[in-house]
Amino acid sequence: MSVLAIAIATALLLQQKGLREQDKAKDILFRNLLESAPDAVVIVNERGRIELANKQVELLFGYRKSELIGRHVEVLIPKRFMESHARHRKGYFQAPAARSMGQNLDLYAVKNSGDEFPVEISLSPLHTDQGLLVSASIRDVTDRREADEKFRDLLNSAPDAMVIVNETGDIELANKQTEMLFGYDNEELIGQKIETLLPKRFQGKHAGHRESFFNAPNVRGMGQGLELFGQKKNGLEFPVEISLSPLETKAGLLVSAAIRDITERKEKELELSQYARQLESKNKELEQFAYIASHDLQEPLRTVSSFVELLIEDHGSELDADADTYLHYISEASQRMTQLIKGLLDYSRIGSQSTLSEVDCSQLMMDIAKDLDVAIAEKCAEVHWQDLPTFVTYANELRQLLQNLVANAVKFHKPDARPHVTISAKRDGRAWRFTVADNGIGIDEQYKERIFMIFQRLHTRQEYEGTGIGLAHCKKIVDLLGGTIWVESEPGQGCQFHFTAIDHRRDMEESGADA
Repeated sequence: MSVLAIAIATALLLQQKGLREQDKAKDILFRNLLESAPDAVVIVNERGRIELANKQVELLFGYRKSELIGRHVEVLIPKRFMESHARHRKGYFQAPAARSMGQNLDLYAVKNSGDEFPVEISLSPLHTDQGLLVSASIRDVTDRREADEKFRDLLNSAPDAMVIVNETGDIELANKQTEMLFGYDNEELIGQKIETLLPKRFQGKHAGHRESFFNAPNVRGMGQGLELFGQKKNGLEFPVEISLSPLETKAGLLVSAAIRDITERKEKELELSQYARQLESKNKELEQFAYIASHDLQEPLRTVSSFVELLIEDHGSELDADADTYLHYISEASQRMTQLIKGLLDYSRIGSQSTLSEVDCSQLMMDIAKDLDVAIAEKCAEVHWQDLPTFVTYANELRQLLQNLVANAVKFHKPDARPHVTISAKRDGRAWRFTVADNGIGIDEQYKERIFMIFQRLHTRQEYEGTGIGLAHCKKIVDLLGGTIWVESEPGQGCQFHFTAIDHRRDMEESGADA
């Protein structure tokens, strides 16, 4: 029995027996204790009549204490509950115990004005010489109820199924999405173990995981790296993604679990995985075909070229001018075909033996400039770069990419201007974004996509030499580097080729740590 309850019981005894001076002092003390209680308190006898009420009762219900003493306690209850309350009151007096009234029920009281409001009531039995009394502490929970309603509305507005679970694993709240996802009514879920929503084979282990979370609560995904499943009321299992968040409340620690059905995502991932495997297989077949076809085409070309050379060497003096011209055409065509086949072979080999390594791009450009020294000197070109990064990528492929772009910038120059080529780079998230800019002839808007297709040429061979495969190489290499490539240009205004390349340093460090 609480100190307040003892004080109330003593005050009643003193009141009933007649007060001596010493007892009067105790009575004042005990009544002060009653009045200082934070909640409205009424003392009710076995007949249901109010024997005492404190100041908070007056403030809460709008009655004077003198208006309440001797009246049935049902005067404080809405009419629709009066009859059932009288039965419950009689039942309580038959088995009195300190407890909350109407557990798991929404309780309401009524003011003198007739206004109803939600309450929370605690009951305590008081055994006195005059019989059993009951102390009822009444608290207005309007603000809390409104907050609860807002929380429920927020919960129901969530796109995912949401359940609130206590430390013993009991479901305390569940939103509409949970009902729709699992097929249960809300009443069927409240008070049930959260394991109800799991397949049986996981229920035993889950209780241990739940206990571990409550011991070290933090916001996180559940079962990271694992395949998680929920189970509907009809027994159907489905893949889920779950996020956990601890909630500190006056009642103790709770956990909010957001549950998302990822069946559609898993189906799409499976489709994509199958498509990727098929695509990889087809690409390998195409690359193998290109390699074999190109390799097999070289032999007859060598034969044609060899016989043309023999024919010119042994019978050149016997041929007229037309025949000599025809042989010259055949020889040039054979050489072009040889270049095309070499380009096709190189294209098919891109990425076949790629390895990640740390690349100093400034040093890489120095090596490229040496390789292109003849072309740069021939065109009196200027090639500049500065502050290029060092990062982890596919070194051979990046070198080939930059060399192709710089060589094109030098080659496609204006007839009356020296080529100026600038290579720069800047960080772009996990990637580096490179720009190769020139002052050359530029590219018309309509060709900005076409130029990256294999064997596409915008100029005649008399204007500019080449096979039309260089930028297709660049596109395939950039795909390998995990980036994209595009061009900004206008005719006569030069070009700015941009491409991105993923920095794999973190991947390399993680793989090294795993090893």
